[in-house]
Amino acid sequence: MPPTSLIRLAITLSAAILLATGTVTASARPADSSASLDQLRRDTEAIHALGVSGVQARTIAPDGRQSVATSGTADLRTGRPLSPDGYFRMASTAKTLVATVVLQLEAEGRLSVDDTVDHWLPGVVEGNGNDGRRVTVRQLLQHTSGINNVMPGYTTADEYYLQRHDVYSPEQLVARAMTDVPVFRPGRGWAYSNPGYVLLGMIVERATGHPAHQEIEDRVLRPLGLDQTRWTGTSATLPRPHAEGYQLFSPDSLVNVTDQVAVDHETSFATTTRDENRLLRALRGPRVHGN
Repeated sequence: MPPTSLIRLAITLSAAILLATGTVTASARPADSSASLDQLRRDTEAIHALGVSGVQARTIAPDGRQSVATSGTADLRTGRPLSPDGYFRMASTAKTLVATVVLQLEAEGRLSVDDTVDHWLPGVVEGNGNDGRRVTVRQLLQHTSGINNVMPGYTTADEYYLQRHDVYSPEQLVARAMTDVPVFRPGRGWAYSNPGYVLLGMIVERATGHPAHQEIEDRVLRPLGLDQTRWTGTSATLPRPHAEGYQLFSPDSLVNVTDQVAVDHETSFATTTRDENRLLRALRGPRVHGN
């Protein structure tokens, strides 16, 4: 596994470990909690041993007690230790926030998941076989729209240094995706589509009159008390403390890629494992609701 950092790994671990702790009974003895933490430490150390630069993992027991384990370093240059409360970019986990708001709006009767994209964004999805009259909000949510996953990215270190501070509007990102043909006809398959969620953010703004990130803050973050989850917008930096992020572009080209503007900055958030677990727990119950 190429060296990486807390930025992506903590997201994955927080989700996976949360599901695992859901099987712990409420009658667990204190000794069981100690054994669980020891296992968590061994797991983070095992992942670090694979070549991952830094690992942070957090569990929440049914009674609310939290355990955190870290392994590795937050900075390969200085050897700075990982903070158990370090921030990281939510990246595509923020799609959960977008989807939550869309479903809240449907519950309020302000949109329907069976609406077409063209109903909300006339003429935005068209060209090269793309047709917003045939793609529904439901298909965007489920990645069954067929819209090709064409997004800016870095394939070399030179591209990273040249493009890392580029800012794209949602319209520019969607237009870029329209330059390629769909992967399949809407509803006839499954393929991950970042542009699909860019479109959902645009639909949220059209339906509410507010940017998607504002609706996320008002409808999800504030009601759940997720005060460690922050919209980063076009900022290229992260709140402190945070681990450095790395990308291995070639066997001899490991680059610190922490300093960059998120491609889809309209729904770009930084968070912590504490907030990430709180969000995932809330989504499993009745706590997530609109205003």
